[in-house]
Amino acid sequence: MKRTAVVLFSLILIATPALAKKSGGAEDRVQIGKSINVGPDETVGDAVCVGCSIHIEGQTQGDVVAVGGSVDVEGKVAGDTVAVAGGIRLGPDASVGGDATAVGGAVQRDPNATVGGEITSNRHFPMMGGLAGMGMFFLAGLIACIPLAILLSILCYLILGQQRVEVMVGALRGRTGPAMLAGLGVLVGAVIIMFLFPHTGTLRPIVLVVIAIAVCITMIVGYTAVSMWAGRAVARGAGPMGAVIIGAIIVAVAQAIPFIGAFLFCVFALAAVGAATVTGFGTHSEWGQASTQ
Repeated sequence: MKRTAVVLFSLILIATPALAKKSGGAEDRVQIGKSINVGPDETVGDAVCVGCSIHIEGQTQGDVVAVGGSVDVEGKVAGDTVAVAGGIRLGPDASVGGDATAVGGAVQRDPNATVGGEITSNRHFPMMGGLAGMGMFFLAGLIACIPLAILLSILCYLILGQQRVEVMVGALRGRTGPAMLAGLGVLVGAVIIMFLFPHTGTLRPIVLVVIAIAVCITMIVGYTAVSMWAGRAVARGAGPMGAVIIGAIIVAVAQAIPFIGAFLFCVFALAAVGAATVTGFGTHSEWGQASTQ
């Protein structure tokens, strides 16, 4: 199951035709919104389908992953078979070398089908498929994220106070580019410290936790400023708290958009970390320069 989870999230990140590659000598099959059919005499590498379904009559040398669709196996899958917001059907001649996992659906297995790993199904979500299923999958995440985003933004606003948040908003408004570059520098620096300098002995786990917590706090504080910035751009007449709430909703919705949301998350994260860093959590508009003098 651990390997299945790693495969799932890794393949979702590369789920675009432009990134299709070869696995074990066979071409990967990656589609968005268009079902994948592997014929009886065909052999492919990995098969990844987002917003569509997969039908395997031939062979795959890698894994089969459908997000927002179902998987129908009549042939042989060398790796794992995963369906998110969909189900899995294994025919009498089906052979799966790894796990068969359905999240939001069922695994229907013929008695003659063989599975080398675990069979797992989770029906906590209704059976869905296609683009509608993928939409419902992301909608569930969106519904969960919006209240959390609003709550964190309000808490940070109350803790920091309007003046500090205004200072960070001013940095975003007046120096957007430098702020994002500062955010990129902080995140890259944190990654370098966490992964390229493991020579801290027994203190390494503590160092990793401290760095991760520091980055998370910085990002949450900065997101409060990003929320106010976005809220004022949409509702110019809103008060400070109202702008924070409106902006938090806008940012959460934007980041939940499939594919585009990943890019927007990177942009917002860089802006958030940068705004909090260059102003010293809102203590001074030129905090970075003042601290070096």
